[in-house]
Amino acid sequence: LPEHARTGDDLHVKVTKQSKDADGDKVRYRITWLKDHVPQKGMKKDFIRARNTSKGQRWTVVLTPFDGEVTGTPSRTSLVVENTAPAAAKVSLVPAEPTVTDSVSVKVIRPGRDADRDKVVYLYRWFRDDHELNLSESTGTIPAGMVPKHKKIEVEVTSFDGEDRGGKSRAKAKVANTRPSAPEVKIIPSNPATADDLQAVVLKPGKDPDLDPVNYRFSWSRDGENGSGSRHLGSLLPASVTAKNDKWSVTVTPNDGEVDGKAGVATVLVVNSAPSSSPLSQLNPRPMTDENLVVKSSAPPKDPDSDASWYEVVWLEGKKTLQKGKNLFVLDSAKTKKHTKYEAVLTPTDGLDKGSPVHLWFEVQNSPPGTCEVGIKPRVPGTGDALKAFLKRPSVDKDGDRISYSYRWYRDGYSSSKKSSPEVSPSLTKRGSTWSVVVTPSDGEGFGPSCTTSVTIANHAPQPPVVQLFPHVPTALDALTLKMKKLPFDKDGDKISMSVEWKVDGRLFAATDEKTSVPKGMLKKGQHWSVRVVASDGIAESEPVVLKTKVVNSPPLATRVEIRPTSPLSSDDLRCRLSSATIDPDGDGVEYRYRWYLVKDKGQDVEKLKPVEKAYRLSASHTKKGQIWKCVAQAFDGHLWGKPGVASVKVKNAAPSAPVVSITPSSPRADQELRCVIKKQAIDPDGDKVHYRFTWFKDGVKQGFAPQTDRVPVRLTKSDDIWQCRAVAFDGALSGPASESKEVLVSAKM
Repeated sequence: LPEHARTGDDLHVKVTKQSKDADGDKVRYRITWLKDHVPQKGMKKDFIRARNTSKGQRWTVVLTPFDGEVTGTPSRTSLVVENTAPAAAKVSLVPAEPTVTDSVSVKVIRPGRDADRDKVVYLYRWFRDDHELNLSESTGTIPAGMVPKHKKIEVEVTSFDGEDRGGKSRAKAKVANTRPSAPEVKIIPSNPATADDLQAVVLKPGKDPDLDPVNYRFSWSRDGENGSGSRHLGSLLPASVTAKNDKWSVTVTPNDGEVDGKAGVATVLVVNSAPSSSPLSQLNPRPMTDENLVVKSSAPPKDPDSDASWYEVVWLEGKKTLQKGKNLFVLDSAKTKKHTKYEAVLTPTDGLDKGSPVHLWFEVQNSPPGTCEVGIKPRVPGTGDALKAFLKRPSVDKDGDRISYSYRWYRDGYSSSKKSSPEVSPSLTKRGSTWSVVVTPSDGEGFGPSCTTSVTIANHAPQPPVVQLFPHVPTALDALTLKMKKLPFDKDGDKISMSVEWKVDGRLFAATDEKTSVPKGMLKKGQHWSVRVVASDGIAESEPVVLKTKVVNSPPLATRVEIRPTSPLSSDDLRCRLSSATIDPDGDGVEYRYRWYLVKDKGQDVEKLKPVEKAYRLSASHTKKGQIWKCVAQAFDGHLWGKPGVASVKVKNAAPSAPVVSITPSSPRADQELRCVIKKQAIDPDGDKVHYRFTWFKDGVKQGFAPQTDRVPVRLTKSDDIWQCRAVAFDGALSGPASESKEVLVSAKM
């Protein structure tokens, strides 16, 4: 018979050495065919057609020489129809142009054909830029994020019928760039007036699945305007280009360095601004009874919208309204009387909104002494200085009466005390307040015209705050926070505001409305960040405080691993493979290192142990039954090691190998005992002691002997019986593969 035969092959018998007849008679051969130990009736020719064979069948041919009178000693040979490996399949990758957000799968376009009609499965080897990925052969789909953009993915698909690996085919694709998502955008203030600058703020950054740095392009447009002339670039739109009832939109377009993403849009409506007062004063705050009360106005109210504006004027005597009207700046003297105070309340308006009112006071005098001139010491006072009024030129009374003086102090136009005193206590003087003193001469009957003067308490610039950046050395995973260790201090006790300006790589950073921090997701490795903090009391600013830092490298995230096979034998190699791709926050490529440790239990710490192997595969030569092995895998981005991943497994018992058996004698007679002899002992990988279990077949039929029976007594053998024995090694727990002897044909007794 041929040495090897597969499905589709005819079986032909070839006599390699002719039988010799001592008498010189012509020798012919009687042919007997057995399939799986069962004699086949009607098959006497020297061949078997392929249509009668199939994979796994054992065919035995027995040739008995015959010289026309007696038969000689038969000879036999056997073969098993072998498996035929399947053909290659035609495959492709889905999707054909993946991004990092896609999982990539193998699609079988044309299955691999198997001549034995066995079920065909496929084994996969994945490559990234020609470097093989550490994945299981059963992995037909790789998860999203395993291959970075612009890298090549390739898969080799091998057809497998459960026994043999067949043809191979390949498919490949290139990972494409992914556009960043739209940012969430806001314009501040949300209800602006014409005097307000408009600031575009990125509330929530656009996400880039490729972890590319995202920059933003700002474009402003006003409704009703078309063309490039109506567009403004930058995150800040100055108030000088806005007007009441304008509807402004900002479009913020993210870009990852290759393509634009979907833009974020925000819109606001510019509302009306109330007018403010122009300079107003009394023409004469202390008129005589025959003089009109007059408000001096240098210009109409100031309106940011350029709307027509005016003053609504109310003249009061105490709480009593004397007259009111539009731009009514004069109160006729006929409506006044001596020793009476009058107030003019002037409110700027544009017909829609009103500004802050201005209050001016008048006091009608009777028979006053002459004028005087007053001064205040010191000439340039500061916070905490006492003020003292002095007469530079005394009043002259036309009647020659003795003149006394009363002093009345005003702070920012409001009377500070009813008590007459030429001095103001130092506890009352504060930065920015304007103090006026009104000195009124009196002749005992009436008061002469008052003389007045004023000084402004000089301002002190605030002391800067003491601030700190946290963390001091940030990574891409951190938010950057400005912490206040000491608040700014103003000697004048003024309310202090602070301006905070962030810069990244020297460029103004306006992508946050939280002035004291930069949110997570905005920092990228290698960026240089600075923050400038200035305190202001509304008039003067402190010295600026500038802090700087650099975003350093982030280590990769924790590695996740598993050991295959999950229930290994001592004869199996162990493989430590990634259960998922390890992510690096900076988008750096990562490499892996593997360490194998022999431990006493799965909870044992391996920190002080020496690794047995430093590759992802642990050879079976290292392992023994009952041992516990740990694999520690760690990702490295070229600078830092990530948190290690750990997996462990316990080695199980391995079955012994198959022995080599034969029947003695090899050409038995009916009066001889048959023995199943172990010619080559089975080997147990764990070194366990093995025992053997025997099974006997006669003419292809299993006999009901006890498993320990290794022989057939003479009484059970007959002429023309065909016997075969099978032996299986057993280590006390598992049985190994069976081994079969060659069939023997029992001849007649001598």
